[in-house]
Amino acid sequence: TMLVRQTSIGRPELASITYNENSIISLTHLGFSVAAARLALRECAHNLPRAAAWLVDESHADDDRAADEEELAQVKAASVADVSEVQALLDLGFPHAASEYALQTFGQIEAAAAWLSDAGNRSTIEAIEKEGAAGEQAVPRARSIQHAASGTGEAQGDLLLLNLLEAAPGSGLYRMATVLSRIEDLAYILAWTTSHAVAGEEVQISFVELPRLKLRFQPQRGPDGVTRLFLSDRAGGYVSDVMAGTHAIAVLLHPLLGSIPHALILENEGGSYMALIPNHDAYRPLVRGHPFSTFLVCDRASLGWQEVMEARFY
Repeated sequence: TMLVRQTSIGRPELASITYNENSIISLTHLGFSVAAARLALRECAHNLPRAAAWLVDESHADDDRAADEEELAQVKAASVADVSEVQALLDLGFPHAASEYALQTFGQIEAAAAWLSDAGNRSTIEAIEKEGAAGEQAVPRARSIQHAASGTGEAQGDLLLLNLLEAAPGSGLYRMATVLSRIEDLAYILAWTTSHAVAGEEVQISFVELPRLKLRFQPQRGPDGVTRLFLSDRAGGYVSDVMAGTHAIAVLLHPLLGSIPHALILENEGGSYMALIPNHDAYRPLVRGHPFSTFLVCDRASLGWQEVMEARFY
């Protein structure tokens, strides 16, 4: 359903228009941005076939570009950390650059303070402060610092996108896809490589991106010779296999996390564990004979949920 409130001059106010979510998804699947899709639907009275034809018409390219630029400006304005929140973290004794980075990353002052207080993030915080320079954005700066500090930065050269559906069972790519599919659909798990392995050879993954969740992972080999999948935004944090083994900690974690299959367990060198849970829209399906079922289904493709949720994971 669509509700459009008319103004006194008979034109719909942009802020009061409710768009059909399926129409937006259909148009974005054609390769157009959400802003361009909304513009096309407005121009075509919310007729999906006409909106699709309007978008592919090259005479409207300038209108599409203007809509994208307007949306980008709004995103940039929203991403600027609130001065009062930064000052609140400074009053708690946290450094300035790291406070800005934490607020931009987590969106909430409570989560930012928790991240800044975590001893496992100390090396990242120190690196952010050393590298801090006026005018630079905190998030890109922190990521480049982590890559440089680890000595395993992304290799130079053309990046190739790996097809996870064709990963050989038992391979590193297959295991990685299986683990990350707990929190995201394979279509939105982008595994990149700079190597040119032939068929049948193990390919080296350069890094993995989950754009809908705003997450980025990078394989790194630890001092023990084991390659693990590290979360780029949290120094020292990597995807743990503690739940799959016979570790004593697994006995404690299973009662807490056994009922949350859509989560990853992260571990750092200090032996601390945390659960990474994606912020998806969820609903309880109707199960015949079980009116009070505790089953939950995650709607990972809910565009409306993604638009209103600043934090994509917890």
